Parts: sequence; structure tokens; C-alpha cells
Amino acid sequence: MNRLTTTLLASAVIMFAFATTGRSQTDAAAKLSPMLEAYAQVWNTGEVNALDALVAPGFVRHTNSGNPYSATSLDSLKRAITNLRATYPNFKVTLTEIIATSDKVVGRWQWSGTHSGVGLPEAKGKKVQVTGINIMHVKNGKFVEEWVESDGMAAVLQLGFTVAPPAK
Repeated sequence: MNRLTTTLLASAVIMFAFATTGRSQTDAAAKLSPMLEAYAQVWNTGEVNALDALVAPGFVRHTNSGNPYSATSLDSLKRAITNLRATYPNFKVTLTEIIATSDKVVGRWQWSGTHSGVGLPEAKGKKVQVTGINIMHVKNGKFVEEWVESDGMAAVLQLGFTVAPPAK
């Protein structure tokens, strides 16, 4: 093979690889982005029965240490959402960016809400706004696992808590 033919063939292979990768990411985003949007909508509305179509029974939700909204099953996720909406009745999460692969979807988001005083009467009426990222793992068309990273310190400070240096 002459040098020109080899160069053209190599270029075609590389272009095909990039085109295929881009298409598979686009296909994944087209499939998984609406799933993540529907999941966020459940948090916004509290319509937890809609989770049956989105989340596997053995679903696990990993959160920051001390976060009361972790879950170890579909049922415990439903309870977590119900409890959160009792604490923040006007809870609203907005997805600001979505990135998807074939079996994962990542959402960058911001949530806001006004504390009702449930479990923390002194926080009643305090407005909270928090940002974070979640990574959702998908298997057989359903979410099976979620990893959440959020700015819990921002929430705590907005609720009126203070941070003190360690005692000497």
C-alpha cells in the first residue's frame, strides 16, 4: 500500500471511531436524560408511585454522611422523598446539566425550598438553596444505584446553624 492510501485509510478509521462514539453518547443521552428528568419531577411533585417505572426494587441511594435522604430500596426511597417534601413542602430541584453514557446518567442540579419546621422548629420559614451532582447507574432500563454529592454545609448554614472552631 502506498503512503497516501495508508493515510486515507487510517483517517477514515479514526473518523468512524469518533462518529460512532458520538452517536452512542447521543443515543444514551436521548434515552437516559428523560429518565433523569422524570426522576427529578418525582422529587418536585412527591408523586412517589411514578418511581415504580423508573427505579429497581433493590435501588440504593448513597448520600453525604448524616444526610437523612439515603435509601436502600425503592420503598425507602419513596419514604425519603415523602419525608423531604414534608420538611420542604415547596421543594424544587432544577437540572442544570445532564451527561449520559450507555449505563450512567449524571445530573448537575440546584434545589431550593422553605423549611416547614418539621424536626427542627427553629428552622421554620428558612429558605435553603443547595447545589449538587448525582450519578445514576442504570440496568435493564431502571435506576439501580445513585451517588449524590451536595453542599450540605450550605444547607446547614442557611438553616441558621453556626460553625465553631474545635475546643482547645
